[in-house]
Amino acid sequence: MSNAAARDRAERQVARQTPAPRPAPASKSAGRMGLKQIEDFCHRMAVGFDAGIDLPRMLDAEARLGSPRHRVVAQGMLTSIRSGASLSQAMDQAGHYFPRLLRQMVSAGETAGGLERTLAHLADYYRDLRLARRDFLSRLSWPAAQLGLALLVISGTILLQGWLMPSADEYNYDASGLGLRGAAGLVTFWFWVLTVIGLIAALLIGLWKNALNCHRWAMPMLLKLPVLGTVLVSTAMSRLAMVLAMMLNAGVDAGRAVKEALKATGNHYYIQGIPVSLARVEQGKSLAESL
Repeated sequence: MSNAAARDRAERQVARQTPAPRPAPASKSAGRMGLKQIEDFCHRMAVGFDAGIDLPRMLDAEARLGSPRHRVVAQGMLTSIRSGASLSQAMDQAGHYFPRLLRQMVSAGETAGGLERTLAHLADYYRDLRLARRDFLSRLSWPAAQLGLALLVISGTILLQGWLMPSADEYNYDASGLGLRGAAGLVTFWFWVLTVIGLIAALLIGLWKNALNCHRWAMPMLLKLPVLGTVLVSTAMSRLAMVLAMMLNAGVDAGRAVKEALKATGNHYYIQGIPVSLARVEQGKSLAESL
């Protein structure tokens, strides 16, 4: 295929036929992209770079497609690019709209001079991540439905006991096994159910957000769990290896490569090891010893 044909095909992928009005520049408060949006964005940018389309033209096309929020962010990035910023700098100025890993990899790709390959790799990465998440949720849906059905059955049993056997004496059979009956018993049951759900949700959110620096003491225990520990380690190590390889291939010094790779794990259990790893790198030790 000729270069002109490749360029035409790329332009059809990164632009729509009917342009939309351009919005104002993006603010730092813009929300995050979804996985499908990230995958499509990386794919369009990779195709555009590979076809030789200049960056302002691609961002001008991005400002005409996607959600209103995406058009706002793309227009803000276009303004930054025209002011002399690089793509990674423009993405940083968009706040948390782009994931940290995506911004780090784009910066590494710019340094390496192979941004189109980096973006193509990221498109594949976020596609696999999206499919894995969808598969996980589909596997979780049936157990969640079973749990919901069980709670409804128990709730119905508690109500029926209150209607059929209002008084709780020694001759009445407790079908629920909880000693609860009637509307009052149902309220008590759901109070404790929601309390337990709330505590579990608070614990998971706290772990996700590293509340009270909990990764330092919680992660060593979680990493020992048979299934969850394997997932956490594999996710962190895949990110670390991907960023470390990109940084080293770009000619970045070992200290910065190790630092950015550990940050890319998104796991503060590994991030807290940055000072020790950097000190070992400065002492001239190998990457294996440093990590």
